[in-house]
Amino acid sequence: RVSVFWTAAFIIPLAFGITLIGMGASVLFPQISPEQAFPVVIKEILPPFVGGIVLAALLCAVMSSADTVLLSASTILMVDIVGWFKPSLNRRNIVSLSRWGIVLLGICSLILALLLKGVISALLFAYTVYTSGVILPVIAGFYKDRLRVTSLGAMAALIGGGTIGLISKLFGMQYLDLGALLVSGLLLFVVSFIDNKRRKASSLPGLEPV
Repeated sequence: RVSVFWTAAFIIPLAFGITLIGMGASVLFPQISPEQAFPVVIKEILPPFVGGIVLAALLCAVMSSADTVLLSASTILMVDIVGWFKPSLNRRNIVSLSRWGIVLLGICSLILALLLKGVISALLFAYTVYTSGVILPVIAGFYKDRLRVTSLGAMAALIGGGTIGLISKLFGMQYLDLGALLVSGLLLFVVSFIDNKRRKASSLPGLEPV
């Protein structure tokens, strides 16, 4: 709890600082796009030596974040999704598949980065897909006993909502991402209800689990 407080106390001033840099860039360089604000400020205002240090720091931050995200995404893909269908995978198989998963996800990320027009559009794209599939299962997970949601229902909600959100962004279907939340919620509770009924039936005397 203390660490969360101090983290927030440190991040909030940084957020205001970044906002001030963007506002200053919009006044000094009104012709540039929002994605170009920080690089232009570094190039035009900072001394070359300081600008080089800042750019190197940004590159380090991007690379360290990218490898962590790729490794985490690949591990989740292999353990939680592939492992769901192939529970017999051992640690060596998971490590080997995770390496190929990093390559695959890296290629997909590169393609998306080339297709999207800028950083802000990429963030909006990612957050739409993420929010459409993840937010309702996560909130329901805090009250899973009361709401009687299951892991299968959460998985269905995540995949269904995320897929609808992805379609809405890829094909420019405005407001379809709001429908993705509805689809995610329906899948969460309907699949959880069916899964609970199946588990209850399989636990009856004389019946084998399905």
